[in-house]
Amino acid sequence: MLIGHSAAGKSAALTRLPFDRSQRDMDVYCQQHRVPPTIDVLLEMAAALAECHIIIASNDSTFLTALTSSRRDERLERFLFVYLRRPPEMVYSHLSLENTDGQYHRPMPFPDYKVLYKSFHSLYELIYDIEIQYNGNTIPNLSRIVCICLTSFIGEKMQSPEDLPTHTSSPSCSGDSVPDAKTVTAIGESFSEYFELLRIADASNKQFIALTAPEMTRITAGGYQSFNSATFPPKAAEHSIAATKWRDLKWTPSDFLGKSTLELGSQLGFFSFNAAALGATECVGVDLNKTFVNEANKIAINYKKFICRWPDDRVRFMTSKINVGDQFPLMDIVIANSIIHWWIIQNKELTLPDALKWLHSMCRYGVYFEGCVSATEEIMTRNSVSIDRYNEALFINSCQDIFSEVNYIGRCTYNKERVVLRLLK
Repeated sequence: MLIGHSAAGKSAALTRLPFDRSQRDMDVYCQQHRVPPTIDVLLEMAAALAECHIIIASNDSTFLTALTSSRRDERLERFLFVYLRRPPEMVYSHLSLENTDGQYHRPMPFPDYKVLYKSFHSLYELIYDIEIQYNGNTIPNLSRIVCICLTSFIGEKMQSPEDLPTHTSSPSCSGDSVPDAKTVTAIGESFSEYFELLRIADASNKQFIALTAPEMTRITAGGYQSFNSATFPPKAAEHSIAATKWRDLKWTPSDFLGKSTLELGSQLGFFSFNAAALGATECVGVDLNKTFVNEANKIAINYKKFICRWPDDRVRFMTSKINVGDQFPLMDIVIANSIIHWWIIQNKELTLPDALKWLHSMCRYGVYFEGCVSATEEIMTRNSVSIDRYNEALFINSCQDIFSEVNYIGRCTYNKERVVLRLLK
């Protein structure tokens, strides 16, 4: 049972999951059946659900007070009470917005709201078993966090269109066991750079100045990514490596429609933006270079606010090292262009199967790979990588052992030793 302040996003999160609010939101249920929210109504709602994944509690103070005195009621033992807690300043900022029912909350000064927030918080503290703290500012993130946390707590797979696009801090929000601690913190710190730029753009309502093609060429090692970011989808500069790779990848809408993506080593985001243009619902890019991430986020925000006018944060980027074994947002597709061989170069103890197993664990649908598959390439010989450790036959065989389906797309035109593969989970 999900409890929390009005405007904290409980109902909005529910609408992102495949649930009928009339069956799972107490306020909607009570309004339709013209009954007050009571413990008996809660039990009635639960009994009517074949799978009682989640019910949203009414914020009726009488009902909440009844819950505080009924926590030892054996009829409530089947319920896990989860408190969705967000900072009072953030919830207050949402009170002025239209809610999921098309209604508006009663306006009040912030000092008065803080008193109200505190009084309800004191009730929630007496009720909840587990607390989810969410300081992020997007409903898609919130719904996935709720989904993943409840999957962990309940032990059943919640059916969600997407998975968690942000890191969670200890205790973990993933896995099969219920965390021992009472509090789960799920804060969107990973995308703080994106949201800070979005705040600036919202305040000024002006587009960021985009890098020119020569500037892109200069900062991406001679033009690995150089493209026109004033149009959508972005068009790669004619003689850039991005243009050649784009032709080699042979991506189509059927590859991405309705899926989410994680791009490892995203640079300025050209491939993530094109995945979005082909129908990907959410695209996250990761790169170690802060300059790349900063410029990619500026382009993403310009697309969101001024060109595509996305209603959500469809494409965003974060700065991070990219090592095998690290935790990143779990998405449908991992885009791995020209990166696996670098892990082999940088970690002499790492085996190719271990790298591929990690990528397999990082996706829900598959890995879209492009790049080096043999130690015969100059970059590999220069770094003394053994042919026994990294060769095309080993690569293909390992992929076939780990993935359920290996689709060979073709060889790269800019380097015939490199290949393009779709590795389906």
